[in-house]
Amino acid sequence: MLAELQCSGKLYRKAGPLIRERCGPPLATGSLNMDAWLVNARCGGDCRRSNITLQLTNGKADMLIVATRSELDLTEYCFTCNSYWAGRLLPGDLANWSTAGPGITFRLYVIIVGYDDYVSISLNIDSDNLVDASAHKLK
Repeated sequence: MLAELQCSGKLYRKAGPLIRERCGPPLATGSLNMDAWLVNARCGGDCRRSNITLQLTNGKADMLIVATRSELDLTEYCFTCNSYWAGRLLPGDLANWSTAGPGITFRLYVIIVGYDDYVSISLNIDSDNLVDASAHKLK
């Protein structure tokens, strides 16, 4: 599967410049606590506009989210060529992002650069006809 990748320096070299441009300089130096997650969503009809709400409940993090209909190789993907959201969240912060596209399924690729040993994020999808969503950490 193309989406299965190691969260390595290669991914950070690709996504890092955009994350730093949108979020500012990293909050810490040295090794990064970086994860990539894939959220698969399925609607009972056309999903139309989807409103994504993020809440950071623990830690500090910079995030980059891409919505797509197809599988991506994040190490080769042009983040600025398509719809994305990037931002910095501190404990208790909320962020909202709306994205749209035709179809009954979509994917959210979520890249998290955490600045604490433990980062906890709640992601809520509000979409017409949403019937199922699941998430897993990419390798």
